[in-house]
Amino acid sequence: MVKVELKTKGVAFNVADHHQKQLYDYALSKSNFSGYIKGLIVRGMLGIPLAESKREESVNDINSFI
Repeated sequence: MVKVELKTKGVAFNVADHHQKQLYDYALSKSNFSGYIKGLIVRGMLGIPLAESKREESVNDINSFI
């Protein structure tokens, strides 16, 4: 029998912030949120960049997460 050891990490969304509310709504639209996030992590580990226009928006919006 294979031992399963699951660990979880939470993601907090400040839904009072318009941008984070959009992220939250998008996250809820995914049928497999965990799989989606793991895919993003793999892309990051492989250094696969987002499209340049999206990257600029993401960098500008990062301050809303802090």
